[in-house]
Formats: sequence, structure tokens, C-alpha cells
Amino acid sequence: MKKAILFILLVGTSFFSYATHNRAGEIVYRQIDLYTYEVIVYTYTNVAPGIVADRSELDVFWGDNTSTIVPRVEEVFLPNYYKRNKYVYVHKYPGAGTYEILVMDPNRNEGVLNIPGSVNVVFAIKTTLK
Repeated sequence: MKKAILFILLVGTSFFSYATHNRAGEIVYRQIDLYTYEVIVYTYTNVAPGIVADRSELDVFWGDNTSTIVPRVEEVFLPNYYKRNKYVYVHKYPGAGTYEILVMDPNRNEGVLNIPGSVNVVFAIKTTLK
């Protein structure tokens, strides 16, 4: 009887403990003019039942002391309650240099094995443009 109750508690708490959604992400870019780049941010999120966090837009920091709220342009629903989100923006830099493109979101998913307390660590992806 105790094992059955423990099993129900573990299953019940694990089902409701996924209150966040970010699983992975990447930033890709391509040069379209001298200092102008098309930047694409992909995020992979958990869309299991009970997950309500979703980002229709992201704040992108360009590394030149500016940022832009970039709208999502595509959602692709994948197997096993995953979704790929695509955000696209064209940004013009003030000149040659090294710039760090950064996206942050406080909603990292729980249970990442190599990040202790992952649910309390901000989800961030970045790349360097030279």
C-alpha cells in the first residue's frame, strides 16, 4: 500500500512540476550587406499538457548597446511535446567590430542533468559576430 501511494505521489508531482518550457536554442546569422545581418533565433520548448509558458516574441540584445523585441514568425510542433519557435530580424551594426548576440528567458525547464537546480538558472543562448 505504501509503495502504491509513493508511486502516485511521485507521478503526480512529476506531472505538475514542469512549469517552465525552454529546452534548447540556437542563433544563426548571415551577412546581407556591409554591416547588416539577418539573425534567426530558434528555441525548442516543452508544450506538454499543463505548460502555459510561451513566447510570441523575444528580446534580442545585439551587443552594440541596443536590443529589439523580435516577434515569432514560425511554430513547428514536433513529436513528444516539443515545439520549434523561429524568430527572424534584420539588424544593422554601427560599424566593424565584435558583437555578442544574446537572448535570455527565465523559463528554463526543470531536471537538466548537467545544470544543478536548472529551473532556477536563466535560459540563455548567445553567439559572437566578428
